[in-house]
Amino acid sequence: KKSKGAVLIISPWNYPIIFTFQPLCDAIAAGCPALIKPSELVPTFSKHLSELVPKYLDHAAYHVALGGVPEITKIIELKWAHIFYTGNAHVARVISAAAANHLTPMTLELGGKSPVIVNDANLGEGVCVRFAVFSVLSLVSRWIVFLSWVLDVLILGVWFAWARERRGW
Repeated sequence: KKSKGAVLIISPWNYPIIFTFQPLCDAIAAGCPALIKPSELVPTFSKHLSELVPKYLDHAAYHVALGGVPEITKIIELKWAHIFYTGNAHVARVISAAAANHLTPMTLELGGKSPVIVNDANLGEGVCVRFAVFSVLSLVSRWIVFLSWVLDVLILGVWFAWARERRGW
């Protein structure tokens, strides 16, 4: 089979290792060359990555681009087979607009909240909290989501306690 082509991996400042190497492993498994653009907000990680990638991977197929906004602005103007981006929605809009010029498919990880919606209040807070915690713990590698959910679950628990006392649930 033929590979999809060169992919661009733009990784964030928070959890740079996991959000760099997960899509890189996918690209390698698919036989796609890749350019990795780590966040300029993690200079130590970026420096080490730029030293390790050519040392352990095929330097003809895998590269690391260092720099900030001017560099990534030039990079996203190029034609890519696929773009992986993890970060905020504002930057995602800029990258998506550039990708649209070449009809480049994208994978976006934009973060945010993972709300728990309860349709039937008769379930009680114990069931809802246990379900929410179990759901989060089954994705332990996703600590960003986990920490957000813990806060959401605590707020949900406080709300249920208030509602039970106030409304007699």
